Amino acid sequence: MNLTLIVGAGHCGCTLLSRILRDHPDVLSVRDLCAALITDPPDPPGAEIDGETAWSRLTTARPDLPPGEVAGTSPPSPRTGPGTLLDVLAPVIRRQPSGPPAAHYRALLEHLAARSGRTTIVDHCTAALHLVPALHAALPDAHVVHMHRDGPDCALSMSRHAESTQRAAAQPTSPYPLPVLGALWSSMIVDGVAALDVLPAPLTSTLRYEDLLRSPETTLTRLAATLNTAVDGDWLARSRARVTPDTIGRSRRLPPHELAALEAACRPGMKALGRTA
Repeated sequence: MNLTLIVGAGHCGCTLLSRILRDHPDVLSVRDLCAALITDPPDPPGAEIDGETAWSRLTTARPDLPPGEVAGTSPPSPRTGPGTLLDVLAPVIRRQPSGPPAAHYRALLEHLAARSGRTTIVDHCTAALHLVPALHAALPDAHVVHMHRDGPDCALSMSRHAESTQRAAAQPTSPYPLPVLGALWSSMIVDGVAALDVLPAPLTSTLRYEDLLRSPETTLTRLAATLNTAVDGDWLARSRARVTPDTIGRSRRLPPHELAALEAACRPGMKALGRTA
């Protein structure tokens, strides 16, 4: 099975990339199905689970799996109606014999790939950079792509998301100052890069969000080679229409004193990535 995991620290462009790859005729692009592999506390070495347990983990990790989430596999009915994707998957997963959690995950992906007629599988593991060691232990032959973004821009995006959440909850202000989010981003990046560094070099690669926005054709052609899939000209043209570089550098419009504090908080993560402010 040709499997690639795309990991990041969150707000790094994985959602955009997921939508772009979902449009590729040969790529089965899914999101966070890998989350069903990870338990807290972790499974002990050699642990096996039955199909019912695998199903419980999947629906707990992805209770919102909607039509259209998996290209080529979703029936046309609404999520709450009969014949939804989860309804289709239930008998497939539940009847699986006992085995390692990763075996159930692979069986799920292989079923989706066969159903869609697609040969390359990409799972976008949202904000899962800290899970790289566990994911590699479970899927030692999977290629891992680290997608990352400028630290201050990423922290600003986190802040705006937090503010939106607070407004929806009728809270007056966000409880997350930008330097706090910058420090959180740095911590995730530093730990994540250290975890990626111990993986075999042929199994890891990186993708910069800014490269995707500025040079989508070049960046996606390089990614297609990593995925071992063909470059489709129509797909590249459609992808170009999806991206715009106007989100790059938004944090630099902050007042100077706010930007300086944010850049200082992000500096360890930027250094780990080999980026400059």
